Amino acid sequence: TSRGRKRIYTYIYIYTIQNRDSTQASGLLYILLIGFSPCHLQMETLNVVQMKIDYSGQQTEVDKQVAKLLKKIFPKWRRRDMIIETRSRNQKIGYSDQDPTTRVLVQVLDSGEDWTRRKQEILCNVSLRGYSSSVLGLFLNGYVQVSPPEQIDLEKEGSDSAMLLAGYLGGMHRNLSSCIRGTESSENFQIIRNMLEKMDRPASSLLPDSKTLREELKEVEAMCSKVELGTVFSHNNLTYASIICKHSPVTSYEDLLISNWNSPGGNWIAWDLSTLLIDIVLHRVQFFTAKNFQSRWFRSYLSSFQQTDASHISGLELDSFTSQVHLCCLVYLLREVTKCILVLCNESPSHIGELGEPDEQGYANLIEHKGIRLFNLYRQIKCNLIGIHI
Repeated sequence: TSRGRKRIYTYIYIYTIQNRDSTQASGLLYILLIGFSPCHLQMETLNVVQMKIDYSGQQTEVDKQVAKLLKKIFPKWRRRDMIIETRSRNQKIGYSDQDPTTRVLVQVLDSGEDWTRRKQEILCNVSLRGYSSSVLGLFLNGYVQVSPPEQIDLEKEGSDSAMLLAGYLGGMHRNLSSCIRGTESSENFQIIRNMLEKMDRPASSLLPDSKTLREELKEVEAMCSKVELGTVFSHNNLTYASIICKHSPVTSYEDLLISNWNSPGGNWIAWDLSTLLIDIVLHRVQFFTAKNFQSRWFRSYLSSFQQTDASHISGLELDSFTSQVHLCCLVYLLREVTKCILVLCNESPSHIGELGEPDEQGYANLIEHKGIRLFNLYRQIKCNLIGIHI
């Protein structure tokens, strides 16, 4: 059957890409399988280009490198007709005046060679299963994919679409964790400890100092040790902006995509839900703050993850999972607060492309305000692990 052929092609691809050292060979095999697979998800060709992009120089020079890369991937595009837009310091959007409807995202990865290859493999697998935009090409330190469609507007779409989203995430965790290696144990606490070691001075009288953060971390770690946190293959940086809507309104799983797969790997089952929930709450999507809604949202996730009817999720199981999500919220918030303080202590604002080019004091105020807001939310959740009250 068509479904059976898809499964066979998928497993052959995964096995081979995990057991080859050459990115180019893996990419060529991927082309072969996609070409014969009946479920190619509109991926016509995957180009493997042997070049690197250095994004540390002047933006005009980076744009020239990106244009050269896109010329290799799209030979019919003329250099003089290419438009290169900057999304962040290592993300570019490219298209041609000849074909303005075809917009692509060029993502430069600032990791080592082995981890870059690993990310490329993961993205190809994720894209193959329809959880990310189609991958069109790989280069030595990044990838090119179809530029994602519009971000979802949950405030506009309403709670029904939010329930679909929860089910979509449950299915994604189930499907990816069963076929993609990398479900190693989480290192969330160690990541925070490593950041705290770099904190050499107080950042602000309105933010916690390193001693307070270490005490909070120790307390949260003790709470987590009493709960069995299962591990799945996670996005690891899932936010409101990562949820992409292919069609409006959202009526099925096929209408959704996930973008920004830049730090995937094994993590707690509730981690992606917690980072997304925090970001949505900070965006003030009001119905997400209601305890009754959260219970239905978590139940929808568990139903999809376990492939069972929502009515079969017991109250005890739902309460346990709710606690897991809120514990993960605490860990995530501690990490983000620590990151804000570390930036204020040690970093220059000039490298943060997403925030434009603010003056130094304006940037410091922005980060300080963010850190205060996150730490206040941390204390509110900590006071009540049963629900989030804003």
